[in-house]
Amino acid sequence: MLGRLEYPGATYTHQGWWTERNWHQFVLLNDELDEVEGVVADGVPITHIIDLTDLTKPKWTGTFQSTDGEIAVDHNLYIEDGVMFQSNYGAGVWVTDVRSISKYPDGSRIKHLAFFDMHPEDDVRIPLSVVTLRIRC
Repeated sequence: MLGRLEYPGATYTHQGWWTERNWHQFVLLNDELDEVEGVVADGVPITHIIDLTDLTKPKWTGTFQSTDGEIAVDHNLYIEDGVMFQSNYGAGVWVTDVRSISKYPDGSRIKHLAFFDMHPEDDVRIPLSVVTLRIRC
């Protein structure tokens, strides 16, 4: 083992992705049980930011909310050209610009770009009458 990382509220993390394809400094990851176990009090999924510049000393640098207040359980995420595509149980797929993380590793400058939900009937806060594709420019 090269290194070990503990982060606030760690319960069940099984997948992460590098923010940049050819520069492996930051990885984003989700904890699937932090909402279920009550670690995240409001039930809104968060994404963790980890600095792996030194593989022997990984560093947790911050989090950001993975949705705009929708209660859900975050699942897998993938990043292409600075854009994160994250699936969520009960809140669809969220598309987020994460290019700011190299300058602001606390997650304070990320921007949600789009949202798509094929099955809004299982959402906690979204009324069925709401259009389920929202794109922000």
